[in-house]
Amino acid sequence: MAFTPRPATRVLLLDGSPGATTVLLLSAHHVLDRIDHVLYADTGLYPASAERYLKHLHALCQQAGAELVRADATELAERAWAESPSPLPLFTLARDGTAGRLPNACAGTQLLALTDHLRSWGDEQPHEKVEVVLGLGAEYAHRVPRAATWPQRLRPDYPLFDLGWRDRDCVAFNHHHGIGVRGLACLGCPERSDADWAELRATDPGAWDEAVALDTAVRHHTTDTATNGMPPAQTGYLHHACRPLGGIDLPPEQEGPVPGCLPRVCRGQRPGSFGNGGDHA
Repeated sequence: MAFTPRPATRVLLLDGSPGATTVLLLSAHHVLDRIDHVLYADTGLYPASAERYLKHLHALCQQAGAELVRADATELAERAWAESPSPLPLFTLARDGTAGRLPNACAGTQLLALTDHLRSWGDEQPHEKVEVVLGLGAEYAHRVPRAATWPQRLRPDYPLFDLGWRDRDCVAFNHHHGIGVRGLACLGCPERSDADWAELRATDPGAWDEAVALDTAVRHHTTDTATNGMPPAQTGYLHHACRPLGGIDLPPEQEGPVPGCLPRVCRGQRPGSFGNGGDHA
């Protein structure tokens, strides 16, 4: 009897970007290949809108025959409130007024949590690679690293590249299926635009109050180690204007990027490794 190899496990990384949701929708409608697991990192900083999004995605997973899997990255919430320097990519001001930016350490925490699950699936089929499906839009096709730069047991798959779908196409497709553009953006993510902050304030007052409190807390986080009783070298802010979030004028009509974390990176940065489109964490 001929040996039939076991199909490789396919894991969709759910990062809250429109493309990841689109891939799951297309798989549920049998347009794209099956998905075995849908994996996301729980940072402990998601507002109510993210929980509603996950509830909707859970129903889609059932339709697609996939398992929705939570990777525990909730230590990030504890570190965001208390650690110095903050793991969040805060906007900063030095004593001389020079603006700056902290590195995106929060994405590295998510990556570690995701990798633990990817390794466990790889251990279940040691002779096959785990196919990691990413929902990057076609505009990122020229920016992703070669598959050879990925860990040996993992193989990246970018199905939207072949379809030629860009982020804007995914947003329209998701909207047609009743899914809005807000995904897994943490309530304290500095990548939010003014419109995103305004929407959070209008639709989730509890999350807004928590974000304002977090913004106040990070003001006491130094980005350089203070020695000999010297004052902090830099001060951190969640808002790009380097002003306290609670006092910012937020025009809701201003457009901005769709919030959502790509594993290991902030959206819109230059190419990095592990199959995404941004800097190393």
